[in-house]
Amino acid sequence: MSCKKRTISLFLVCALAGTLLTSCNTTDESDISDKFAYFINEDGTDLVVEEIEELSGSTQEQVNECLKILATPVESVDYKNPIPAGVEVESAVLEGDYLRISFNSDYNTLPADAELLLRSAVVLSLIQIEGVASVEFFIGNSPLTNSKGTRIGRMNADNFVRNVGSSLHTYQVAGLTLYYANADGNRLVETTKNVRYNSNTSIERLVVDQLLTTTAEGCQNPMPPSTKVLSVSVKDNICYVNLDDGFTDVAFVMDPNLTVYSLVNSLTASTKCTQVQITINGKSDVTYKGTIDLSKPLSSTAAWNE
Repeated sequence: MSCKKRTISLFLVCALAGTLLTSCNTTDESDISDKFAYFINEDGTDLVVEEIEELSGSTQEQVNECLKILATPVESVDYKNPIPAGVEVESAVLEGDYLRISFNSDYNTLPADAELLLRSAVVLSLIQIEGVASVEFFIGNSPLTNSKGTRIGRMNADNFVRNVGSSLHTYQVAGLTLYYANADGNRLVETTKNVRYNSNTSIERLVVDQLLTTTAEGCQNPMPPSTKVLSVSVKDNICYVNLDDGFTDVAFVMDPNLTVYSLVNSLTASTKCTQVQITINGKSDVTYKGTIDLSKPLSSTAAWNE
């Protein structure tokens, strides 16, 4: 089962969430998997789906690895792990294609909405593993029951999702024009990519995520690797990109113009935005690395293009 940070919202209906440019061309259409893990959105009201790294080993080993992923805090402002701190998986035992998961007593302290989202996320994630057809929850040795004391019993996708239709796995391909630093780190190189993405992700966010996590052959990434995206929004054709202070990492050596205009040029070339306002922790009264004034929206420029 695989996950590479493509987020989609899941509607949950429960039965019980100036110069010539050098061009590099790459295609990322095969960069997406049809298997996912389910997480909880930042508001704690719905599920989001994320691709994960390939699980390996026996069915039992894949189950254990998936549960570990679901219990590990994620570094994202957009979603969180479904198994919170304090709630622990005491055992996960596969009997044929039936999986018994035992949680500690802290499971019983979860509010009803949070419990339902946890249950949904865990079951929907695990039944994608080949060899797992149904899942039942236990608290210690006692089977999980509903508010009337009735045993919940074995669960699969039919217990949680109905009429989701094509929205669950709706993808489209976007042709992006991205700017990375050349090998010498003194100019920007235009790169075109066809990226398959979920339709619930904005093109603007897709561009920013691509710049932070990818590069192209013969190029280097001009973005500080410790940068985290806090938000991306658009108003009046201006793209507002709010980054954390990892963007100002002094240990990252790169011409500040390449870092900033990689972002500005890529967004204006790949979207309908004409300008980009970069903020750091919500603040725009910043001179980036003592070089570039970020107090006003920036327009694209070919001055740094190769």
